[in-house]
Amino acid sequence: MPVLEEALDKIRCGAKILIREGSAAKNYPALWPLLKTHPESVMFCSDDKHPDDLVTGHINELVTRALRDGVPLANALTAACVNPVEHYRLPVGLLRVGDSGGTPLLAFFPPPPPSTILLFTLSLLFSIFHSFFFPPTPLLRLT
Repeated sequence: MPVLEEALDKIRCGAKILIREGSAAKNYPALWPLLKTHPESVMFCSDDKHPDDLVTGHINELVTRALRDGVPLANALTAACVNPVEHYRLPVGLLRVGDSGGTPLLAFFPPPPPSTILLFTLSLLFSIFHSFFFPPTPLLRLT
């Protein structure tokens, strides 16, 4: 079964799909259309990247590639920022009511290029936009 068809079957069953572009596993070319059709069900992943490759970038490269392929910015940032936090229930804020106010302190040596700063800023703005128009739903409802 082709990779895209298998991914769609998994989405229909409620699974999340990881779009991988590591040092060995690479499925972005087969799965990137899901970013347009099922952005709530995909996440970017660079779990098998060699440390030397991480120096040049990882998730930010996938976001840039998706934008070049015509994926809407909101969809790309959802896959990069929102879906992993919600899926893995990470204790980091998405700038929503009730979220932690902590912001990571980022130290880059050397300083990042302007495109990286712009991408980080856009991801923060997207989180604000997303929380305003799509308020969080509780993961558990205690009665």
